Amino acid sequence: MNRIDLQKIKDSLIETEFPQYVIVEPTNHCNLKCIMCPHDVMPREKGFMDFELFQKIVDEIAEKSPKTKLWPAVMGEPLIAGDRLKRMISYAVERGVDVVLNTNGTLLSDEWIDYITHSGIKEVILGIDGFTKETYEKIRVNGNHERMQQFLIKLIKSCRDVDEAPSVILQYIVMKENEHEVEDFKDYWLKQGAVVKVRLKQGWGDHISNELPYHHEDRSFPCPWLIRNLIVLWDGTVCQCDADCCEARAQVGNLRDSSIQEIWLGELKQRRMRHWQGDFSNALCLRCDDWQVGLSEFFYPEDYNKGTIPMRDKANAQFEVQRRK
Repeated sequence: MNRIDLQKIKDSLIETEFPQYVIVEPTNHCNLKCIMCPHDVMPREKGFMDFELFQKIVDEIAEKSPKTKLWPAVMGEPLIAGDRLKRMISYAVERGVDVVLNTNGTLLSDEWIDYITHSGIKEVILGIDGFTKETYEKIRVNGNHERMQQFLIKLIKSCRDVDEAPSVILQYIVMKENEHEVEDFKDYWLKQGAVVKVRLKQGWGDHISNELPYHHEDRSFPCPWLIRNLIVLWDGTVCQCDADCCEARAQVGNLRDSSIQEIWLGELKQRRMRHWQGDFSNALCLRCDDWQVGLSEFFYPEDYNKGTIPMRDKANAQFEVQRRK
């Protein structure tokens, strides 16, 4: 991915009465020190989301907006939550909520693979970001390339062999450290049967250098992260956007004493309206370029094997994955 189509990002944005994606943080503990993540400098207390709070979130989604997708991931590795996470996912699936599990995959085991395969979640997205051992372990610090690859292949095969198993999507965040391996990564994992998602590196506000081509004065549309997502930290705090996940300094409420819709149509709506009006003067927005990272490209194994559809033309809105089974 070597281009940014600003018009395509702009055209993908709509105002909604309920967030398109509710991203919840089962935990902000993590087992890796990835170079494109600000987890190391995160000042927030670490903890785990209470099941009762999660249950409240799921119940509102199920009742108010069944098409909204639930993402159990923010600033931590969700599999660290273990049985707590399984209970959360199972409850959401029982309520008919579409779950997208986002994980670094390093804690996969035969037990986890069996659970994920039969859990009822719609998609599992695994952050890999490197094809060779050298590149993967340089980016995903503390990761083990051999182990990762072994369990990924097991997961892909397991999900391929079971009806209603989730789509397995391997995410590749393009940065200077790995841009030379994009095509090798796609070729290998598409042959294995995985969907490949390619996107540019975000800066999490001003925490990570992302080397994006446009600047604040080039903006003409709202930030996709603000328009599409409601982000809930493990203690119930709702932060403004991805630029606020690390420190939660611009929080807009807490779901312990408010509903999703109250917050979405309250202070968050006021901030969205300022964006729709071309006002990007919010302190977080002034220091953030992540509005450019609003599109991902998806490459599907069936298209790759047929050799009939140009894979690079399959661009979708950030987080938007079409189920292909």
